[in-house]
Amino acid sequence: MFPKKPGGLFDLAMASLAIATLCTATPLGELAARAARRAFGTKGRATSLVSFFSAGELSSSSPTACGAGPLASVALAYGNTQALLKAFALASARESQAGEVTMELSSEGLALLRQRGAKGADLATPERRLREVSRALPELERELGTRDAALAALVIGIAPLRYAVARARAEGHAPTLEALLPHLAPPARRRASGVVGQTLTLATTFELLWPVATATKITSSFGTRVHPITGKTQRHSGIDLSVPLRTPIRAAGRARVKRTGEDGINGRFLVLDHGHGVTTAYCHNEDNLVAREAEVSEGEPIAHSGNTGRSTGPHLHFQVEIGGHPVDPLVLLGRTGAAVTADR
Repeated sequence: MFPKKPGGLFDLAMASLAIATLCTATPLGELAARAARRAFGTKGRATSLVSFFSAGELSSSSPTACGAGPLASVALAYGNTQALLKAFALASARESQAGEVTMELSSEGLALLRQRGAKGADLATPERRLREVSRALPELERELGTRDAALAALVIGIAPLRYAVARARAEGHAPTLEALLPHLAPPARRRASGVVGQTLTLATTFELLWPVATATKITSSFGTRVHPITGKTQRHSGIDLSVPLRTPIRAAGRARVKRTGEDGINGRFLVLDHGHGVTTAYCHNEDNLVAREAEVSEGEPIAHSGNTGRSTGPHLHFQVEIGGHPVDPLVLLGRTGAAVTADR
């Protein structure tokens, strides 16, 4: 192919390019990067989803501890806006740790909104940008086939998404985020994976419902507490809800039953997998009504409350995790002002 044998510099350049491709554009490279970050104690560029739920320490004895964080800012600014839009506002925020969320859009996203009729004044504030996003999303979803693809178009532009959607469909896949990512260039892939992935995860959490009546008393909040049995100060990874024995416990959202079991601390328990890294746990049950791997609907009865395991009375321990990290259900489900009675 070449008129003469390539020199040493050419060989070095080609080898460097191959290594760079391996490190940035393959699953093996991503695994290696994660291993390196873990070994050297460094963090990736993506914002931790857990940081959206806390202004500082994740654990706190106060149910309002996250009130100054980004999640509360979005709840205040966007009120009853649908879950997907609130999640996109958070995931698109330039400063996710700031007290105020200033939702930013990429240049490609802004250009796409302008192509679809948005004027300069329509994009001047986070609230107005979100309004334009809400108008564009249904049209983009109809055109591209899924909300994943529609969100990605607002992050990296419409042209690469049309190509990725066509390739995914040619392979027999629906254009979900997972199916689209292999057909995007590495920089676009990272941006779409970060913003859209976080949006879908946060939207899943925003859509969760209370497993018992919303007026139920909270006997122990999320965070650091003095354990009512051991007397030791320790972290409480969920909230305790005071309910009579055999109260129906309902699934917080559509899910697959990930685990069922019983032990000396949690009693009879269930763990539901809602997808996108979101799980909920229900502990101290009298009995479980669903089996492992079963598919459950939002609001479906899954257990009866009980007093099993390490407990001082009938109650439900309800826990929400994102990527294996517990987050405060009070903040997540909009009850930051809930009163907390004596620990149970």
